[in-house]
Amino acid sequence: MLPIPLNILPLLMTATTVLQQKLTPSSADPAQQRMMMLMPVMFLFLLYNMPSALLLYWTTSQALSILQLKLQKTDTGDIPDVKAPKPKAELPGWKKQQLKQRKRKKS
Repeated sequence: MLPIPLNILPLLMTATTVLQQKLTPSSADPAQQRMMMLMPVMFLFLLYNMPSALLLYWTTSQALSILQLKLQKTDTGDIPDVKAPKPKAELPGWKKQQLKQRKRKKS
């Protein structure tokens, strides 16, 4: 037992969140990077006296995410950069048929 009342789970949650932020590919915006590193510290103060179930869930989720990122890094040699797929510029089939019919009518 510690001589001072210390809630260890919020500290562990903050540490795992910071570690996950460092492992995750970041955006190029420096202001967003600063905010993402400041958020775990803010959560430490907000969640320090919260029930432990929420903190335990969050810490476990962060630990599993860190493990997943580490496994991805060892399997592929690098953490893949996640980007949204580019939309195709191709028209749907029905629209192509309409355009072909209009061209035929004009000629």
